[in-house]
Amino acid sequence: MLRTAYHPVQTRAPFVPAVNMARLPHMRVRESGKQVTLHLHIPLNRDGEKAIELRNTTSYRPGVRSEKMFAVIQEMVVWIENHLGSPLSVQDISRKSGYSVWHLQRTFNQLTGFSVYEFVRTRRVINVVYALIREDKPLLDVALENGFNCQVSFTRTIRQLTGYTPGYIRRNFILNNKCLISILESLMTRK
Repeated sequence: MLRTAYHPVQTRAPFVPAVNMARLPHMRVRESGKQVTLHLHIPLNRDGEKAIELRNTTSYRPGVRSEKMFAVIQEMVVWIENHLGSPLSVQDISRKSGYSVWHLQRTFNQLTGFSVYEFVRTRRVINVVYALIREDKPLLDVALENGFNCQVSFTRTIRQLTGYTPGYIRRNFILNNKCLISILESLMTRK
């Protein structure tokens, strides 16, 4: 069962899992008791000093191997974050984790509330929406940098997940933090 709580928090020092990610939204996973929380860190200015963090909490029933599997899921989230611009398949991520596709999918979904595929797709769309609102790069460049290999699939995916085309987002929400946060909140909770 997925229960969602939002905690917009102004932060001073951003959490940065990789060298070039201080200026991009990034996600991490934390466990506390019977809850797993996805933390989405969103920089609001270029130097990353002003930011907001959205949290999506999922309840789960811990099992005998929960600690070990949580560590694997945490490691896979960091690995996915660092490879969002590359072609990623559930099979590749499963191979990297050392677990079968079925087991990884089941555990990932229990702990995060997302299937592996949904997580990768949602993270890419989060980065795309952020880039469309905060940067002035051509749409095709934004698509290619975020792991989309053609304009058609890029536009279709963005429209399916946000309800808007990439061009509409760029034209109507440019440098609008409230719209950015609203779209990212809806992406974090979609089911």
